[in-house]
Amino acid sequence: YVNTRGEWVIVPEYDFACDFSEGMALVGMADREGRIAYEVIDREGQNVFPVMLTNCRLQGVFSCGLLVYKDLRQHYCACLDKKGKTVLYLPAEIQEMTEFRHDVAFCLTRNGVGVVDKAGKMIVPADYDDGEFINSERLALKSKGKWALFDFKGNRVTPFIYDKIYPWSHANRVFVHQDSMDLLIDETGKTVSMVYPFELWKQLLPLYRSFTVTRSRRRLKCRNRKTRYCQ
Repeated sequence: YVNTRGEWVIVPEYDFACDFSEGMALVGMADREGRIAYEVIDREGQNVFPVMLTNCRLQGVFSCGLLVYKDLRQHYCACLDKKGKTVLYLPAEIQEMTEFRHDVAFCLTRNGVGVVDKAGKMIVPADYDDGEFINSERLALKSKGKWALFDFKGNRVTPFIYDKIYPWSHANRVFVHQDSMDLLIDETGKTVSMVYPFELWKQLLPLYRSFTVTRSRRRLKCRNRKTRYCQ
């Protein structure tokens, strides 16, 4: 691990390492047979706790004080706290889940995508096709090809009318795509203005202070460092 000046903070000794989040990082070292023993370290590289799990897939980063994992043998999802103790077991029907943001997480069941809180309670039924976190006040869910905004209590605040709701916002405004137009709406769904491509990128670039750009089939793709995921 290096700091923003490119100086070594934690020397390279791990075979597996995730980004730091909430002051902690998941790392691992492999034995001669390739089996990885995981632990959580602090910013000084000191061991916080060893991960005492087997046959599990770890989400990678702490969020809202929890580290999500899935038991691959018994097929359930659960969460570790910052002391390494399993403090939350999700209902059996949940097959997969994301990390928590703003104390909620998306989950996947046989019926579809829903939203659970930190108590494991389903606050949005798993009846949807897809989901995105938008900002600290709103998330988006997709049904039958259209998107709508929801609050974090599970209340729908717009109709399912958008072709796309982009997973970022600016100044409490949300960028959406509807009927071949890019629009800027407020958090109640009221249209604030139309957004043209150049104006859209001008508003977004401050959000991408550190990014990489790749070219694929004449398209440019930006990837914010915060959108990296580890499994």
